[in-house]
Amino acid sequence: MPNIEHITIKIETGNSAFEEFPAQEIARILRDLAGRFERDGLPPVALRDFNGNLCGTVSIRTDDD
Repeated sequence: MPNIEHITIKIETGNSAFEEFPAQEIARILRDLAGRFERDGLPPVALRDFNGNLCGTVSIRTDDD
């Protein structure tokens, strides 16, 4: 497995899923992401809010990039 240089997590919080409890929605997304990392490894992924809307991305740069 190549060495991981950087992981960038970008979450846009401008939609309705973040209006009432933004910190809880961010935490939910990050918990889901952590589970995906443990289960699937380290693929770049799209992040979705509670409503199913695209709200962010994860990009991974390795020493091979």
